[in-house]
Amino acid sequence: ALMMDIPQDILARDDRLLLHQLRLLEWMDANSKKKDSPSDADQAEQDEQNAAPIPEQWKLTRDISLYNWQQECVANWFKAGQRGTVKVVTGAGKTLLGMAIAELLQNKTEPRLRVAIVVPTVVLMHQWYDELLERGNLPARAIGRLGGGYKEDLEEDRRILIAVLASARTQLAPLVSKSGHGSHLLLIADECHRTGATLMS
Repeated sequence: ALMMDIPQDILARDDRLLLHQLRLLEWMDANSKKKDSPSDADQAEQDEQNAAPIPEQWKLTRDISLYNWQQECVANWFKAGQRGTVKVVTGAGKTLLGMAIAELLQNKTEPRLRVAIVVPTVVLMHQWYDELLERGNLPARAIGRLGGGYKEDLEEDRRILIAVLASARTQLAPLVSKSGHGSHLLLIADECHRTGATLMS
């Protein structure tokens, strides 16, 4: 399990809400532009990627060099028995850190790895999804979403499932059990301070 968090004392509650709303608007604006004018080349690239086989080794951090602190976190996470909580300010690279850990775990230790990423908001679900597609070598069909109108799972070719916390709370455990991949699962809780309540955990 990998838990990611931001320090609570950086932003007041109202400021956090405003930041979330601004991120949502930013994401909606960027996505609407993509959907309004997809080029033929974009559609052909997407069709080609979906037809591609699932790679034996994941490359989720292509063309990226980790910062020293990220490299230390990865090493410490493995030393700690593949468990840990990473507390980092917003925008410092927690998503990339999670992707680097998943990549290394799948490449070196667990070739049958499945990843469940739990996020508190729909915006973060889409941000993870976009980042995984942009940086990684997994085709879109290998990355699923749960919540925000999506009802995907860990069946078939799916290797990664990004779930909004409200949906994960009731649906993730049954989906993992049904898939039979529970012993090969990496759980990443983004903004893990939101998963601490008894109802959510």
